This record gives sequence, C-alpha cells and structure tokens, in this order.
Amino acid sequence: MSHTQPCQTSSLEVVANINEYYTVHGSDATFAAKEVFKTTGVIKYLGSGANKVESVSLSKMNFESLVKDLLLIRKYRVEVYQNRSAGRNEWVLAYKASPGNLTQFEEILFGHNDMSTSASVIAVKYVSDGGQRLVGVGFCDPTLRELGVCEFVDNDQFSNLELLGDESNFGQFKLKTFDLSQYMKLDSAAVRALNLLPTGLEGVNKSMSVLGLLNKCKTAQGQRLLAQCGLKQTLNGKKNLEERLNAVESFVDDTELRQLLQDEHLKRIPDFQRLSKKLQRKKATLQDCYRVYQAIDFMPEIIDALNRYDGNHSSLLKELFVKPLQEHLMDFGKFQEMIETTVDLQQALNQEYLIRADFDENLTALRSKMDTLERDIEAQLGKAATSLGLEAGKTIKLESNNMLGYFFRVTRKDEKVLRNSTKFTTIDTNKNGVRFTNSTLKSLNDEHLTSKEDYSETQKAVVTEVINIAAGYVEPMLSLNEVTAQLDVLISFAQVSSSAPVSYVRPKILEKGTGVIKVVQGRHPCLEVQDDVAFIPNDITFERDKQMFHIITGPNMGGKSTFIRQNGTENSLIIIDELGRGTSTYDGFGLAWGISDFIARKVRGYCLFATHFHELTALADEIVTVNNLHVTALTSDGQLTLLYRVKPGVCDQSFGIQVAELAHFPLKVINNAKVKAAELEDYQSIAASDGCMEGLDEPAAKRKRMAKEKGESIIERFVSKVKGLPWDSISDEEAWEKMQEFKTEVAAEQNPFIEEILSRGQMLSTVQ
Repeated sequence: MSHTQPCQTSSLEVVANINEYYTVHGSDATFAAKEVFKTTGVIKYLGSGANKVESVSLSKMNFESLVKDLLLIRKYRVEVYQNRSAGRNEWVLAYKASPGNLTQFEEILFGHNDMSTSASVIAVKYVSDGGQRLVGVGFCDPTLRELGVCEFVDNDQFSNLELLGDESNFGQFKLKTFDLSQYMKLDSAAVRALNLLPTGLEGVNKSMSVLGLLNKCKTAQGQRLLAQCGLKQTLNGKKNLEERLNAVESFVDDTELRQLLQDEHLKRIPDFQRLSKKLQRKKATLQDCYRVYQAIDFMPEIIDALNRYDGNHSSLLKELFVKPLQEHLMDFGKFQEMIETTVDLQQALNQEYLIRADFDENLTALRSKMDTLERDIEAQLGKAATSLGLEAGKTIKLESNNMLGYFFRVTRKDEKVLRNSTKFTTIDTNKNGVRFTNSTLKSLNDEHLTSKEDYSETQKAVVTEVINIAAGYVEPMLSLNEVTAQLDVLISFAQVSSSAPVSYVRPKILEKGTGVIKVVQGRHPCLEVQDDVAFIPNDITFERDKQMFHIITGPNMGGKSTFIRQNGTENSLIIIDELGRGTSTYDGFGLAWGISDFIARKVRGYCLFATHFHELTALADEIVTVNNLHVTALTSDGQLTLLYRVKPGVCDQSFGIQVAELAHFPLKVINNAKVKAAELEDYQSIAASDGCMEGLDEPAAKRKRMAKEKGESIIERFVSKVKGLPWDSISDEEAWEKMQEFKTEVAAEQNPFIEEILSRGQMLSTVQ
C-alpha cells in the first residue's frame, strides 16, 4: 500500500480506509500513536528489511477524533484513500479536506452530539436599484470565525451562486414561533455564577457543573435537549413546571420503569437527527437505514412499558409519550415493509449490511458462492487445529473482521506452536493474541473478499434506491427524535433525584406574584456529591415587604458564596458576592452601601448579598425589608472551626487571621498581622475613650471612623481648590460662583462627618 500512495507533504496525514477501519503509515503512524493512544506500543510493522514501515490501525471513533484535531486545531490537510477492490492493491483518493475546505468532512466534524455549529451559512438578497438588479450576499463560517459580505450587479457570478443551491433543502424547513415568555432570562454572568455549564476545567469530574450533574441521558438527542433547553432556556410558568414535575415524579416513584427505560431501551435509540441529516445529504448507508428500522422495531416495547405504569400521572405520560410515539410509528409502516423485503436481516445481525440475495439473480449466485466459501473456510479451522495439536474453538479460533477478512488466532501463551511451523504465516501480535493464516485460508479469504466486493457492486443501485426512499421519512424521524429526547431528559432528572446523597424533594410552586420564596435545608447539588464532602444544609426565606434583602457576613471559606449560589430561583433574584473588594476600603464600602440601598429601596427585588463590610449590616436598622445573616464559626484555643451553618444576626467578629492560618500562611506573616490588628484595636479604644464613638458597637464605630477619614480627605481637596483660585484676577461675583460650585461638589458626597460639621455651624450661627 505504501508504494502506491503519493508522497506526503509537511502537513498531510495520509489515511487508508478499509471498510470500517483506517490505517496510517510511516511517520504519520508514529504521530497518530502518540496523539490518539498516547503510546507507541500500538505501532505494528509491515514488510521486512528496507521495506519495513510503521502502521497503526484506527477504529472509526478514533479516526473521527484524529480528523477533528488535525483539521480544526492543527490546521493540517487530510487525504483518505480507499482500495478499489478486495484482493488487489489499487488505492485511489476517496476524499480530502483542508482547513479552508471542509465540505467532504462535514459529517465527521459537525454531525455528532454538538449540533450547535455547522458548515458555512449564506444569505442572499436580490433588489432593484436605479434600473440595476443588485445581489447582496452575506455568509458566516463558524469554523474560521469569519463573517463576510459583498454586493454586485446581477451578472454571471449570480449564475454561479445559483449552482450552490441544494434542491434537497426545498420543502424541508418550517417556521416556528419562539415565545420568550416561556423561559427564564439568564445572562452569561448568571450562568457562570450558578455553575450551570462546564467551564472546561473540570477534567473527569463532570459533576462540577449542574449540566454535568444532571446529564444521565442515554441518547445524543437527550443530551442536546438538556444542554440547549433544559438549562439555557429554563422553563418559566407554573403550569409548565408542574407538568414537568409530575412527569419526573412518575419516574422517581416507579424505579422499575425508570431503570427499564434507561438501562435497556433508551441506550438502543440512535441519533435520529444525525441520521436524518445524512439521509437528506445522500450520505447515508444501508447500515443507517437498518438502524432506523431497529429503533422502530423495538419502539413498541417502550410504549408497552409506559402503558403499564398505573400511578397518579399515568394520563400525563400517555399524553406526553405514548400517544405521540404511537402516531409517529404509524408513519413508518411502509418503511418497515421496505427494509424487511430488501435487506438481509440475518446478515445484519453479523454486522453485514446487504440486500437480500433473492432480490436479484446475480445476487443469488454470489450469495451461493460466498456460502460455499464460508463452509470451506470453517473447515480449515479443524485442519489447522490438528496440524498444531490444538483444540478447535478453544485454544485456536477462526475469526474475521472487515479489515483482514478471515484469520486464525491463538493466545500469546500458545504462540510457541507457530515458531517451528512453515505452514503458517503470522499477521500480527497484540495483547489479544497472535493472528495468523496459511496459504489455503489466504486463498479462500481473498476469493471471499472479492465475492463480497462483487456483491456490493451488484447491489449498489438497489441500495441507492432504498436510501432515496428512506430520505422521505425525515419528517417523522425528527418528530420521533423530539419525543425520545424529552423522555430521556425527564428520566435523567428522575435518576439524579433518586441517586442523590439525600433524595431531592418536589418544590411547591406558588403563583407568580405571591411574593414568597422559602427553601428548607437547601443544598448545593454539585458540592454535595463531591468526594470527602459532608454538606451542611441551610434555610432561606424571602417574603415580600418583610424579608427581601439578606446581608450575609462571616469568615472567608465559611460558605457564603456556596449559600447564595444554591438558592437561585426562577424569580428575579439578585446575587451579589463581595461587591467593592476590588478598590480601596472607603470606595468599596461606599459602593456596597449605595448599591444595597438602591436595591432595597428602589428596585425592591429579592437579594442575597455576601460581604466582609460589617458596617453594611447597619442597613437593617434603616430599611425594614433588610435582614442580617451570618455564617457561623467557633474559636477555641486559637483554633478556628468553620461550621458552615447560616444563622440570623451579625457576625460578631472578623476571622481573617484565623482563615490565613488555616491556609498555612507563613508564621511570620501571621504574627505581623496580629500586631497590626492589635494596633488598630488600640486606636479604636482611644477614640472611644475620647467620647467620639461612645455607645457604638464595632460596625457602627468603624463606619463613623471611615466617614471621618473620608470627610477629612474631602475637606483637604476643598481647601486646595480654594487656595488655587486666582484671587487677584477674578471679581467678587466670579469668586462667589466658584465657591458655590465647590460647595455643591462637597454636598454631593453626602458624607456624614461633613454634614455633622455643617449642622454644628448652622446651630452656632443661630445662637449668635
């Protein structure tokens, strides 16, 4: 094979297709071994001496993974060669691709579970302007991330553009109304904060995101529906949610039904969306048609299982699944009849997808010849066993695959019987044993492969007709795809709920506008399933005009962020974590107070606010709907124990230094921090003894001290601006206007310290 293929260039991966297997050779084989298998142990050597060349075999799945890496990431060119006929070394270029031309590899690159991207999309607009006919064209290439536009006067280029039209697309599209009111609005920030989608950093731990946790789907269409609609487009509305919860409750209550559908039936359902796409593009095979037939054939088993359910919501399951499935199956009556009369179902059980031999006289003759050859080949097993002194079917076996055809195999332990035998030729050695052949088996095998090739050529016209007819069933296939996807997702929800460390409970959903959100013993679903985690549940209550704004204080690592993330709901819930920490203490606190005050007074939405600004807790004294919570911790003998329990009230102290000790900060840093903290406490004590903060608790005293320091800074700026005025060159009126301007700026700061000074000045003026 290597001698008949053209020379490779620097960025070209040459691949040979042998039925469902692929091989790469030479330096490309070494590259594939390292990238796909992460070891060079899979490399085999073909030929001997100077003609010896490296070779690696790839399954279809491995080949597709390699192609995606080569074309989309490494920007290589790929060529795939096929042998024209079995038994002869006639390799021809079958298809190729480069980063700028992916057309022939679209199905591999874009035809799997991730259907959110596809090949280039083009839009054309045709208008008349000033007696000329203008053609506007816009296109999007998601692979290259390019948007392109052009405009030209109608000419021969438009004729070329018309050639791009695909007649198979006509009549295949439909308009669908998309109602935004059905779904909750989630922006990218909310999706990230709630850990809804994977970030790419989870590794093998899929349960780090809500999608990874909930995805127990067994079908490709179910996984797509969960990702696209289950989380990104969360349902909104009591009726829709109650219907979904009723369906999930049915599968939670009936464990036998859930396990039967998930473990046996759903995993046998193919990706109808992908198959329909292949049929539309005339890229499907007889195997694809058979897979649809198989699914239709066992679909009544799913219907029977659902019909046997007699729980509280049996009528709902019948309406959602049984009735639609029965209706869609009726559309496939003629399809089943076509497959049964044209496809050799017996051979399909052996992964041989052929037209029935009695469909054509030539096929009958070829089938008879192949049957005779197969009997002769099977007879060779007994002869080989006798020659080698082994037991047929046990220590020596006759096997076959699409790449090699028929061959003998013995375990590596029995490999020694071949060493002194000149009758047998070793094909290769791997962990499963040694594969070998002899001259008689090789001759019979070559003849059998040639007959299979002739059979395939003879049936080609019939296969094409079968696929064309099957393409007419795309619409019911997509309808079936939608129903099975929904069934898969709801069963996945039920499975996750039932298998959680503590089973989930069904929420009681109130009408929109009721104004109450209450979570009892709430848990973060992702965190509670992690290894070595004993999750501490917490309660949270929101009530309109009573408890609407919760300020959560407590030590770092105490669970504030986890607490607010686990309580996201369908209502407009505002979640703020550590607002103001990216700037100075004064500005940060000012921002936190200003935004909190605005949300509580003006927006009046439900809000969870985690903060280290203890001064912010004073907002509860000014606004009745603001409530203080804190994460509990214990200190004893200088040790900090985080309890992760949220309780009412304000955290009575800061635990920053103790948390730093838990994080194993250097001892020198810890000691220095304690000294500085003690100095600040001494300053506060002195200030209190002077009477300026007498009777104030720690947060209020700190807030007053900060207001004083910031006020002094404002006064300094005011004095500096006044001194900077050119008094010798401005009139009294201009000076008065400037002073009023400076005064307005100072007043706009709304600083309590300055306001207190001004009020004292007014009182003194009144007394005088």
